[in-house]
Amino acid sequence: MGKTDAPTTTDIPTTYDPKQIEERIYQFWLDSGYFHAEPDPNPEREHFVIMMPPPNITG
Repeated sequence: MGKTDAPTTTDIPTTYDPKQIEERIYQFWLDSGYFHAEPDPNPEREHFVIMMPPPNITG
């Protein structure tokens, strides 16, 4: 039998720090134009809205 390497361990933080991850991801979204909306090319067509009720105590 050959020598096997034991998997390495990594220190995992006990709490989540959103600043470490979310700033980079948010900047990627901004750079990629994910928050940009194009104007409707045909403003005369009919529009509709789907209304959602507000959340209540029963879920």
